Amino acid sequence: MAFATATLMLCSSCVIDELDHPTPTPPEPTPTDAKVIITLDHSRCSDEAKVPEKYTLVYGKDLLHGEYKEMVVTRAEGTTKARGAESFAPASSRGWRALDPVTYELKDRIPLGKYTVLAYNPAEGVTITHDWAEQGHPFVALIDRKDGLLTAHPGYVFSGVHEMDIKTTDDLRLSVEMNQHVRLLNFIIKVDPKDFARIESVKAKISGLPSAVDLITGERFSDGITTAATEFNKTDHNTLESNIHLVGRLEDMEQILTLTIRCTDGLQETATSDLTKYIKDFNAGITPVTLATELKLNDAPKGGWISDWEDEVNDPMDVG
Repeated sequence: MAFATATLMLCSSCVIDELDHPTPTPPEPTPTDAKVIITLDHSRCSDEAKVPEKYTLVYGKDLLHGEYKEMVVTRAEGTTKARGAESFAPASSRGWRALDPVTYELKDRIPLGKYTVLAYNPAEGVTITHDWAEQGHPFVALIDRKDGLLTAHPGYVFSGVHEMDIKTTDDLRLSVEMNQHVRLLNFIIKVDPKDFARIESVKAKISGLPSAVDLITGERFSDGITTAATEFNKTDHNTLESNIHLVGRLEDMEQILTLTIRCTDGLQETATSDLTKYIKDFNAGITPVTLATELKLNDAPKGGWISDWEDEVNDPMDVG
C-alpha cells in the first residue's frame, strides 16, 4: 500500500512539472523564397506581326550551363491589362503597335538570389535549339530550311531577358521587354507591259542572310546556310511582287537578289541586284521595308537588268 502511494505521488509530480515547464514549440522556419510575377511587355510590335499565343518562361542561375527551369504558358492563361489612354500614333502612320501586356505568376516560389529570366515564343518555321550552348548561345531560334535554302516566311519570334535579384521574401514583380526578331521585306518590280506579257514565272534567291538569332543577346549569325528562296507573283498592274521574312542581314556579307525569269516562249533569263546599301540598316528596326524598282528584259536570252531600288519606307524611328 505504501508502494502504491509513492508511485501515485511520483506520477502526480511529473504532471505538475510538465504544466510548469511545457515543451517549447519549435520556431516557424524563416522563409527563404519569394513569389515572382512576370509581365511580358510587347510595347513595340510591327502591325503585320502575329500576336504570340504561347510563351516559354525560363528562369535559373546559369542558363548557359543548363541550370534553369522552364514554364510553358498561353497568352489566354495570363492576366492581360489594357494600356488605357496611353498616347500612340495611329498604327497606319507608324507601322507598329503596342500589345496589351500579359502577366504570369511563376509556379514555384524562388529562393533568394540572383537569376536570369528569359521569355520567348515558339513560331512556325522556327526551331528553338540549344546546340550552340558551347559557343555561348544556349537559346537560339534557327530558321527552318528546305532543299538547302532558308524558308521565306518563318513566323514572328519575340524574346526578352531580365536579370532578377530576389533580396526579400516579398512578392517580386518584374517586366520583361519583348523584342521582335523577324522583319518583313517587300519587293515591287515594275515591268514594261510588253515584257510583262512574256513572263510566266519568277523565282528569287537572296544571299547574305543569317539563319539564326540568339534569343538572349539578339546576336544574328549563320550555321552555314545564308540564302533564302521566294517567288514573285504577277499582279494586274504590270508589277511583280513578293515579300520575305528575315531575322536580319549579315553585316560582313553582301545581300544579293537573283531572279530566275521563265518566259512564255520557253526562254529563261536571270537578273541580279545588290541590295546591300538599300537594307544596310535593316537590323535596326521592326517595321516593314518596301523596295521598288523596274525590270527590263532583253530580246535575247542574255539576262534582264534591274534599275536602282527606291526605298518606299520613311520611318526615321526604324530606318537610318
